[in-house]
Amino acid sequence: MWTAVAVEALLLLVGQGIAWPDPPSDLNDTLLGSEGEACSAADVGGGAGSADCGQLHLMQTRARKTMVAREGDGAGGASPIPEVGVLNLFGYFYPTQPGDVNDLRTYCHVKPEDVNTPFPKCAQPLAEGHFGVSFASLGAQNVQEFTFEVSTDPAKASSNVGLLPAVKEGLRYLLKKPEVKAITCNVGFCAELQPLAQRAMDELVAEENLATKPALLGSPALLPLFHTAPGKKTALDRQTEAIIVLTSFYPALTTKNLLAILTAAGAKGEEMQNMTIPKGNALLEKHMGIMCHDHNSMACASVVKSLAACNATILARNIVVIGWNNAEGYVPVDSSGGFHNVNLTLESYAPQVQNAVDYLHYARGLKVKAIVMESTEMPAHANKVRMDFKVPVFDITTVAKCVMKAAPSWAASHPPGFKSKVFLDLYHNSDFLQCAEDLFDPLFIEPLFGTQTDGSLKFYEGLSRDEVRYLTCTGGDRPLPATPLGRSIALYDQGHPYPVGSLNPVCMLTAVGMCPGVAADGFSCPGPIPGGANCGGGGFGPQLNPRVKGVDFPCGADGALCASFADVPPLNFDPKADKDNSNACAIPAPSKGFTFQKTN
Repeated sequence: MWTAVAVEALLLLVGQGIAWPDPPSDLNDTLLGSEGEACSAADVGGGAGSADCGQLHLMQTRARKTMVAREGDGAGGASPIPEVGVLNLFGYFYPTQPGDVNDLRTYCHVKPEDVNTPFPKCAQPLAEGHFGVSFASLGAQNVQEFTFEVSTDPAKASSNVGLLPAVKEGLRYLLKKPEVKAITCNVGFCAELQPLAQRAMDELVAEENLATKPALLGSPALLPLFHTAPGKKTALDRQTEAIIVLTSFYPALTTKNLLAILTAAGAKGEEMQNMTIPKGNALLEKHMGIMCHDHNSMACASVVKSLAACNATILARNIVVIGWNNAEGYVPVDSSGGFHNVNLTLESYAPQVQNAVDYLHYARGLKVKAIVMESTEMPAHANKVRMDFKVPVFDITTVAKCVMKAAPSWAASHPPGFKSKVFLDLYHNSDFLQCAEDLFDPLFIEPLFGTQTDGSLKFYEGLSRDEVRYLTCTGGDRPLPATPLGRSIALYDQGHPYPVGSLNPVCMLTAVGMCPGVAADGFSCPGPIPGGANCGGGGFGPQLNPRVKGVDFPCGADGALCASFADVPPLNFDPKADKDNSNACAIPAPSKGFTFQKTN
């Protein structure tokens, strides 16, 4: 029997009169009511139907009723659990899993029966080094939101004062909540926002007499650790060593943005004639020092912006950037806001990373010092990458652990009303620095998720090949009685001020999963999948939605532009044929990207 979570997307489909072809053989029992009656649209909408048919409605209702728990969600009468505060992208919703920044199981043990409840708790007693998590949205009513589209364009993020109100409101909530001891963000390139976040905290300290908390907004903000005094494990020898930055997919820069960035970096007009992406990458390396592989000019520019925000641009010439946009299993992160398949990615990722290692060694005479994973959905891969390449790996969990380690000494030296250069002061906090040194270990194995020492992939154990291939189609759900893997997208916590359970239904389901290659190479899901691609996790551009003016996501970042699924633009299987519909299968064909050829 499949769990009720597995069929929540199907319930939505039934409610819209859409059929899922060829469902798993044991699914019919779950879709039928206790009297054997099929679900109706009224059932799905919360009418008087069977318990199974009303499951999604019940989950949303219960979540709304427990909204008050957000303000005091400690341990149910026990001592409050310390939490890391996470600033959330506005409009990006997805089914989470252990290792993802938005999943509590990334930070502590959670009882299986608590996973798909509105506010899951850390299991008691709390293990050493474990902590909880609270979320705050980077978007609120009548303010400019920090969306996925904004985060992928360095020209729109790092100094955009229009984002300040949203940043300030999110930080206000996290600074005022006593359980929250430290702060980070749920997208790696949120590091670009650190100058704005510093301004917001300065204002909150001055206006409301708040106390700052240790903060670092993404794993790229860890890069200054490599620009430290000799003798530290993290110290980078810029003559002999380099860092690989693994990113989520960021499309190649538009010619307009590329020209603007290169001009600012000192490129001459004659250099930029007949611009192509490979030529642009070469100019980025020439003028900004950064090495771009796999047509990831946008990622390179974002890394440079992050380095500038952290006063560490000197490291640019020792960084090579590669992307997982076309890595099997990882495609859902950027194409659909869907469940990403760690099992599939770990089976195929190594040649791409080895290619970068070979390039650095044979073409540049450099050895890899470390790998930094930019994407906040990459940590479940880190154990295997350490095992395979014998180098330390930093990711968003490194950030979370180390800012939390810094919290007690920080609180003692930063009372309310004390203005601090938060992101600079953190690099003078001995507890933070020691934590980074301790985690800079190629032998470190994260026990909460990922590949374990016995070779098993935690939470993926016992899955058949077919079940693995369908994981994105089902939002990561597994047949009972297995331990839950994917967490229900209906319970995705958008963060303050939004109630858990208030997610717009059009933001829970996307047809993009039917595009070839999203769930797995050469494979399409037979119907729509749990994912946020109709909203802020989808294609940004012109849409066949009369409520979209100019360009936007298919239903707007939060789904407000679609009153029902009838308003969702049809899936565009061929974006080249219809450039006016960005709800599209813009999935790159499987490819090795840049390939370095060794010579004798």
